[in-house]
Amino acid sequence: MTWGPRETQRRWNRIRGKGAVAMAEGLRANSCVEILDLGWNGIGDDGFVAFGELLATDTAHLVELVLRYVFVISLSLSMLMLMLLPRLVSSPPPLAQGGGMMR
Repeated sequence: MTWGPRETQRRWNRIRGKGAVAMAEGLRANSCVEILDLGWNGIGDDGFVAFGELLATDTAHLVELVLRYVFVISLSLSMLMLMLLPRLVSSPPPLAQGGGMMR
């Protein structure tokens, strides 16, 4: 059994590229946090790549990354989507499987 928060909000914390990379690397050993809200931060290209790599792994417990109002360059968003595509194709969303709730 794991103990800890299931959801954590880190909005408006001035998290930038290096901080986002460090946070993504720290979450590799995560066994609790499933939802991470990084809204209103400037995580930058390096942060997008780090979280894309984290979410693309099968061992990541993080299942939802909220990036509301994060300044994004379209190339960064495209890179994130390309990294996640194999995971999205191999495991459809809960509603497509006939159960679960979407937020």
